[in-house]
Amino acid sequence: MLNIKQYLNSEFCLECKECCRFEADIWLPHLLKADEKALGIACVKAKKSSESSLICKFLEEAEHKCRVYERRPFECALYPFLLVRRNGDLDLVVHLGCPYILNNVNTKEFEQYAEYLSQALLEPDNFKLYAQEQDKFHSYPDVELFLIKKNLLSNR
Repeated sequence: MLNIKQYLNSEFCLECKECCRFEADIWLPHLLKADEKALGIACVKAKKSSESSLICKFLEEAEHKCRVYERRPFECALYPFLLVRRNGDLDLVVHLGCPYILNNVNTKEFEQYAEYLSQALLEPDNFKLYAQEQDKFHSYPDVELFLIKKNLLSNR
């Protein structure tokens, strides 16, 4: 679905075990129409984890593996980067709740990837995935976000 190279490798993510776990259901991925079709559902639901937090219903908790990884939603493929609606704009941000991001946000590698991602999201095949469904993207607590590109759609 999403045609971009990933910033994080899955080995780091599988060791970290922070993603796919939520304090509030606002962090659950929001589905685009293509996601709904691929998964056969209208929304992602949470379930209680063994530690009493919420986890994505697709997460196999014991192994911390996604049961739908090959068909994962757009937001999951993009994470720890997010498209966020704010004041009528669609901003590209990164979630500082990801330990890898928190430790690397000030590096040249991160800066280069952020620029790559900004451009890649504007490529026609990627752009059409979300441009017509801007209303599906939500706001998140600003305290955990780092702005990469303001109003991504105006840069096209």
